[in-house]
Amino acid sequence: MKTLSVSTKENIISLLSSGLSAIQVAKYTCHSKSSISKIRSQYLPDLQKSIGGRPAKLTPTMKRHAKYLIISRKSDTAAGVAKSLQNNLNHSVSAETVRRALKNEGLKAVTKKKRPFLSVKHRRERMDFAISHRDWTIEDWKKVI
Repeated sequence: MKTLSVSTKENIISLLSSGLSAIQVAKYTCHSKSSISKIRSQYLPDLQKSIGGRPAKLTPTMKRHAKYLIISRKSDTAAGVAKSLQNNLNHSVSAETVRRALKNEGLKAVTKKKRPFLSVKHRRERMDFAISHRDWTIEDWKKVI
């Protein structure tokens, strides 16, 4: 790194302190990004760095809303939640994004258990059986088994 003048360093430090990134300061001052980064680490070690990466597509509010839709059974699948977000909030996201967000919120993907269909007739027959056998003892049940 070639030696920079004191006024240039002060200018860089003031730009970094005002909230500009190292890349923005490098473009503004016509110095390399590495030079700006070294000055920053030397003179402003406590200055918060950018986390980097792409900004999140779903806000924390949208994540909570998606979780609410699943828990309240208003939607069963991530694709359904994505459609709901598109319709209600006018915010298009893919089902995979919703799936990832729900997983980060602590929900797991599970398949629903198959249950036999119980008609009114089935319920009535089960109730009749329970009522007719409610006074049976353990010895009576042992004879069945």
